[in-house]
Amino acid sequence: VSLELGGNAPCIVFDDAELDVAVKGA
Repeated sequence: VSLELGGNAPCIVFDDAELDVAVKGA
């Protein structure tokens, strides 16, 4: 489990690819 976005996004990212998408969507 990764919380790289911290408080910027309430979502928990389980995969690096999903993390990348979450960063682009934020």
